[in-house]
Amino acid sequence: MFFFSASVVLPQTTYPYQNSQNSVEVRVQDLLGRLTLEEKLDLLGGTGFATKPVKRLGIPELKMTDGPLGVRWGPSTALPAGIALASSWDPKIVEKVGQAIAQEVKGKGRHVILAPCVNIARIPQGGRNFESFGEDPYLCSRMTVSYIQGVQQEKVVATVKHYAANNQEYQRDFVDVLVSERALNEIYFPAFKAAVTEAGVLAVMSAYNKVNGPYCSENPYLLDEKLKSEWDFQGLVMSDWGAVHSTIPTVQNRLDLEMPSGQYLNPSTLREALVNGTVQESHIDEKIKRILRVMFTIGFFDGYFPADSTVINSAAHRQVALEAARAGIVLLKNEGNILPIDQKKIKTIAVIGPNAAIARTGGGGSSQVTPIDPVSPLQGLKNRLGDQVQILYAPGIRLDGDESAIEPAYFYTDANMKQPGLQAEYYDNKDLQGEPKIKKIDPQIDFRWHGDAPEPGMPVDNFSVRWNGVIKAPQSGKYIFTSASDDGTRLYLNDQLLIDDWNDHAVEARTAAITLEKGTIYSLKFEYYEHGGDAVILLGWQLPGEDLEKQAVEIARKAERVIFFAGTSANYETEGRDRDDLILPNGQEVLIQKLSRV
Repeated sequence: MFFFSASVVLPQTTYPYQNSQNSVEVRVQDLLGRLTLEEKLDLLGGTGFATKPVKRLGIPELKMTDGPLGVRWGPSTALPAGIALASSWDPKIVEKVGQAIAQEVKGKGRHVILAPCVNIARIPQGGRNFESFGEDPYLCSRMTVSYIQGVQQEKVVATVKHYAANNQEYQRDFVDVLVSERALNEIYFPAFKAAVTEAGVLAVMSAYNKVNGPYCSENPYLLDEKLKSEWDFQGLVMSDWGAVHSTIPTVQNRLDLEMPSGQYLNPSTLREALVNGTVQESHIDEKIKRILRVMFTIGFFDGYFPADSTVINSAAHRQVALEAARAGIVLLKNEGNILPIDQKKIKTIAVIGPNAAIARTGGGGSSQVTPIDPVSPLQGLKNRLGDQVQILYAPGIRLDGDESAIEPAYFYTDANMKQPGLQAEYYDNKDLQGEPKIKKIDPQIDFRWHGDAPEPGMPVDNFSVRWNGVIKAPQSGKYIFTSASDDGTRLYLNDQLLIDDWNDHAVEARTAAITLEKGTIYSLKFEYYEHGGDAVILLGWQLPGEDLEKQAVEIARKAERVIFFAGTSANYETEGRDRDDLILPNGQEVLIQKLSRV
């Protein structure tokens, strides 16, 4: 006798939106009809760096990450700055860069890269000029199209930004850019138009500023008349982080997604407007369609690619970065054919400059990538020349923000100086409120948590830390304290507020000078908060009495050739502020003149 048993499998209903054989528009319309009004309203605001999921219908988060010079979600491959890519005049290499970045986006388990940045370089001292493709609308357009094509061939969403006329960091949150219609269409729009009409970009990010009156996130000329009507853009328009200032004008003028959260676009702010007819449900439906359309277009519901971390900083991606960097180099002059260096004749080289021993892979802010095993110019020369040429090194000058973290040997928990380190209090909110979630002793302040929680049990975003203790000065003289952080910091020494930077921003450095006496103990309080995205915090100092210039002149005298690596850093060219001037900072030109006379 044989007995057969089998589990009963009930037939599962497959809805049209779940069928990959259906067109994108059929699937969008079907899924839209299955969402409740409350769910639709809730989808209009993000959650930090993602859209909200709807578990009932299997709608996952659309996960985002900053760009455009690499994936800013933990360490990854650092690609050349946009201005360097434009200097290559090579759309093919730019497409390769976009493709490499997109592959690493997927490797991080994300789906959207907030790039490219295509704003025209209108003012020379603009803090984010390095991110974009320069001042020429045509060149910028060609680079833009290639970058987006490279990204989206990998089924990753490209987000062209910042729309529009976002050409300065100074007062960027509220400045009203008054510009003629002709200038907009001939200078500031071409790259965005090409992104839409040629590259088929899936997302556009509205800028912080106003243009001719209205904010960009509620600007009818930008969003309705040009982008969605004349250019027939079918993707989604998201705000820059915190760039929404209203509910009704924003909804009516066709922004689709408020980031990083739905402060203005949410069920509670929109219900009454829907009831009284100020806002029609069709307005909401159009926005949700665009969000869903992007998801279906990249195959989000059809077994999207699993994260493959092996692509991060792969040999192939490092090669792309190298090729792009080489293509963007411009040799201005080679008087006397001093390049390339003849290793048979030259046996001693002095390598000098603030950018010699540090791999400057990009500017500061939301584009700043944490590179993996970066190679500085100094190390590259050593690797290339080996023992054939003697290399002497001196920085000559130190740029603001380059200080290392203060060493643990100078910190104590209190004036008794029995316990090294600082008392740390970790709060699960960004306001240092209530009881600390965690209390511990940190030996120093040098943390790069990136997208992770600072401690087990702590949130990934929206937390704060307060460090208390004392610091002992090893010598007398003027010290320069530096806080480098993403987001805000406050530094107190003997209850005197030295650094007050209690603001949201990507990684930026702040400095303060103070005279200290050798052996004296000073009370120290350092506060930090994080409000989304990366989490980085460092407290450093520059000791008094360093004569870096003298050291540089001395080694220059001993060398047959001097290679000087001049420039700025991520603390000078950065999101959030423009440069004060175009002078090489901290006296580099003077030092170069002195070295040329040796």
